[in-house]
Amino acid sequence: MKSMHTSVIKNTIELDKKARNRVLELKEEKANIDERIKSDQKELLKQMKLEVDQAVLEARSKYEAQLYTRQSTESLQFKQVLDEMTRTYEENRETWINEIVAFCEK
Repeated sequence: MKSMHTSVIKNTIELDKKARNRVLELKEEKANIDERIKSDQKELLKQMKLEVDQAVLEARSKYEAQLYTRQSTESLQFKQVLDEMTRTYEENRETWINEIVAFCEK
């Protein structure tokens, strides 16, 4: 009978020891998972920042190209209008001066 109790006690102690070891293993595993999650999160944030920075650079390049094109077009149109006005002035200057003088003499 004593041997049976001793066997039960040994088995209980052995099971307790195995359970405590398993709990320690699980705690280590959880700590590793937490660290891996933090590391993955940092890596994801880093990757997202790179993607956002790249998107900003691409958008900036696109808008700068559009701005340059529009500026060139507007500048050309301004020059054309200015040339047209200058040509109209040169062609009509004498006529306009004569008309103003004639109007003032009346």
